[in-house]
Amino acid sequence: MKHNSSSVRRIALNIIERLEITTNDLRTDFYDYCLEHMVDVNEYPGIQSLCMKLGFRMASFYPELMQEFMRMVEGMEIGYYKPAVMSVRKRILSGKLK
Repeated sequence: MKHNSSSVRRIALNIIERLEITTNDLRTDFYDYCLEHMVDVNEYPGIQSLCMKLGFRMASFYPELMQEFMRMVEGMEIGYYKPAVMSVRKRILSGKLK
């Protein structure tokens, strides 16, 4: 995930997003990566959106992580983000993202 090419990072995140995630697969370093990059306004919108989706899926296994995740999503200053990120945020907050 430290590759210089944003396309490679986006494709890797896309592949991970399509995989089934279980509680045994939860890696805190990857969860932290997702949290960091979903709110980074300098990151590409595709990467931000995928990080939000993956962060949501990983947090769903643990209520305390879900509370932290939802606080971060609710606290995002929406004016700084592109429509793709705003759409994923809206779906998460409305409970439509599964």
